[in-house]
Amino acid sequence: MSQRLSGGLDRGFPESCLKSIAFDVAPVLAAVGPKAGLHCAFIHGAGSFGARKKENANRITKKLNWYWGDVSQYTKGCATTWFMDADTVNNGWDSAELQDLACQTALGEDVLRTITINNTVVITHSMGNLLFAGALRAGRCKFNPAGSRWLSIAAPWGGATAVQPLSRICRDQNILNVTITNIANLLGFCNGTRVSAAYLTLVPGYPGLERLIVYARKYIYGAMCGDSPVGLPTIYSVPLLTVGRVLGIPEPHDGLLNLDSCLLTDPNAPWGRTPEYRYYRGRLNHADSSCRNGDGLSVHLKAYDSQPLTWLRKHHDLHQHIGPPLKKRVSEST
Repeated sequence: MSQRLSGGLDRGFPESCLKSIAFDVAPVLAAVGPKAGLHCAFIHGAGSFGARKKENANRITKKLNWYWGDVSQYTKGCATTWFMDADTVNNGWDSAELQDLACQTALGEDVLRTITINNTVVITHSMGNLLFAGALRAGRCKFNPAGSRWLSIAAPWGGATAVQPLSRICRDQNILNVTITNIANLLGFCNGTRVSAAYLTLVPGYPGLERLIVYARKYIYGAMCGDSPVGLPTIYSVPLLTVGRVLGIPEPHDGLLNLDSCLLTDPNAPWGRTPEYRYYRGRLNHADSSCRNGDGLSVHLKAYDSQPLTWLRKHHDLHQHIGPPLKKRVSEST
């Protein structure tokens, strides 16, 4: 937990927090001034077992390709890049430990000096949005919107309606449901015959959930939402299409999250179908929006609505402002 000094000043996390950082921390300990250059922090969503170790399963690392893909190639504006790598199967967004870890990831090399996030772009996906919002709301760290950006991706601000019927899928392990059960386990929905603890915190009406977007909205710079369970043609397309149909997720949806829940980020924003828009609605599924599957084939094929990496590249650099064409909001029928 962060520690604060008297007189309204604050200092960073104690050195004991560095046990969660899975790389050489000597530069962090030796640094005496503010971090040099833009820091980028990636906070993932539910369905990860973290480092899969008995001890120190929750950590910070410099690469997490299985979840985010090779995003470093598209975030050249980042001088440092840290990834949270945590157990988000057995822990929900309200976990104090994971909220602290999200703050440490976002603070970067300032982690020992302050709890205020500066000169940083924080990229959150799925439940990671709730985790970071919960951390800010609890005062575990602070966010300076004048010197930082928060890019929100596939955020379940209104919860995920898929969770309640999901309990039947996880519980019924008979041969008729074996295919969908295997898919649910693959995607981290189930932990054995139970819905994972993380997804249980996404049930609409879960205590504290509805208040998070009210707090987060004033800090979010831009957002990306997907509206297609098929999305890009990858190994996730059929599973997410199947899960969406079996669980009866209201359309449009991304295979896990109904679009309305994500659009709560800012319903009045000018959502657009091209990556120039800060508020981007893409023909993407829930896995695609994490950037792990890359961009759509080519803008020459007019795949403008399937360019998650291009969207990230255009909006992550604090020194680059890409203003979207301020036209009418994209209609629900497009």
